[in-house]
Amino acid sequence: MIKHILLWKFTDSVKQSDYEEKIIFLRQNFSALLGKVNGLIEIELGAKCIPGDYDIVLYAKFDSLESLQLYQEHPLHLKIKEQAKDWVCSRACIDYEV
Repeated sequence: MIKHILLWKFTDSVKQSDYEEKIIFLRQNFSALLGKVNGLIEIELGAKCIPGDYDIVLYAKFDSLESLQLYQEHPLHLKIKEQAKDWVCSRACIDYEV
C-alpha cells in the first residue's frame, strides 16, 4: 500500500480573494477521482485550521506504486493540476509504502 501526502501553500492573492472557493473546487474534484482511478483507495483534502506553513493537505492511499503512477497521469488529475498551478507558491510531497 502506498500513501501520498501533498502540502500546498497558496499565493497571497488566493488567500486574500477566493480561498474558500479554491478549497471547495479542490475537495470536489479530488473526491471525484475516487472510483475513476484504478487502485485509488482513499483520498481527502483538508484545509488548515490553525496557522502554519501550508494551507492545504491532500492525503491519498493507493494499492500499489503502479496505481500511484496511474493517478499521476490520469486526465482528471492532470486537469486539476493545470487549473490549480497558479494558485500555489510552494508545495511539499512524500510518497511512502506501508
